[in-house]
Amino acid sequence: MTSTPAASPPGKPPTEPANDVKPSPGSSRWHSAPWWASVGSIAGVLGLIIALGTWLFPLFGTTQQHAGAPSGSPARPFVDVINTGSADVWTTVFSPDGKTIATGGGNDWTVRLWNSVTGELIRPLVGAAVVEYIAFSPDGNTIVTGAGDIWHTSTGARVGRFSGGAVAFSPDGKTIAAAGSAFDDVVRIWDVDSIKQISTLNVPAPNDTELNFTAFSPDRKFLAACGYEGTIQLWDSTTNKPVRTLKHPGGAYEVAFSTDGRLGSSGGGTVRVWDPTNGELVRSFADTQQFAFQPNGPLIATASTKDFSVQLWNVSSGRMVHSFQDHTDAIAGLTFSPDGRILAAGSRDHSVRLWSVTPYV
Repeated sequence: MTSTPAASPPGKPPTEPANDVKPSPGSSRWHSAPWWASVGSIAGVLGLIIALGTWLFPLFGTTQQHAGAPSGSPARPFVDVINTGSADVWTTVFSPDGKTIATGGGNDWTVRLWNSVTGELIRPLVGAAVVEYIAFSPDGNTIVTGAGDIWHTSTGARVGRFSGGAVAFSPDGKTIAAAGSAFDDVVRIWDVDSIKQISTLNVPAPNDTELNFTAFSPDRKFLAACGYEGTIQLWDSTTNKPVRTLKHPGGAYEVAFSTDGRLGSSGGGTVRVWDPTNGELVRSFADTQQFAFQPNGPLIATASTKDFSVQLWNVSSGRMVHSFQDHTDAIAGLTFSPDGRILAAGSRDHSVRLWSVTPYV
């Protein structure tokens, strides 16, 4: 939990002379100093001001950048914050071009699109139910939500409705996978153009469970879905045939793939990283739940279940490289910018915080 450091006790003011009687005009305290002494004093003061400015400018100057600013390391890892006002934040997603962040929540059934550079609200999209899931199409032109709404991002027009669920776009943008829309063990595949259901994928018995998340691997070799009872089911996304079933002790609430498709991960009490080709466990991070792979990078971000912090880990070594402590309530969605430079974390504290991760790669 973020804590405010205690302020240092103020120093004592300089002691005033005990005798405050003005000296007489004949006293040496009324004598003018030589002119060259005054010049020397002024030069000394100017030198002190320049030295202080050189030291303070990196701390308070304009080197702090917004998320979408030109490349270059900011002075501090914290680069921006988006305050959502009274709007809940239950999920947070970057657009494919990195210019927009979408947030969704439960108190007003609204998706909000934010400018990732300025933090300004672009537009709200008022839906039909609670927004727990958001997915952008690969071209960024369309948003689908778990509430079953399909939106055009540039106009804000709702262009369709379907049964919803835990949603994910296929890498080619032609289909939508929606898991658990009927609180069941079924992933329904929808055609984007016609908004018609074209197939269903069932979790094979005896591993059937209520599903709560789904994801395509970027190479489209796999479609994965996970459930509250800890089942992670992988299908061949071309043939829709089951490939393998993995187990996540304690239940799984999220599943995702690295951008090269070589690793999969699931979250729920721990974040487990595994090889989708054989199901072998590669790495495990305890006391974490939310997570996100850095696109084309070595990092994975996780949200702590013990406090409101966010950790960066090197996936290969398993070493934590940094921890961000800025949120004051539970994390509700981690997402990297497409170029992997910025990590955004939504929170129940009604904010999205963005950090540069380039110093930790």
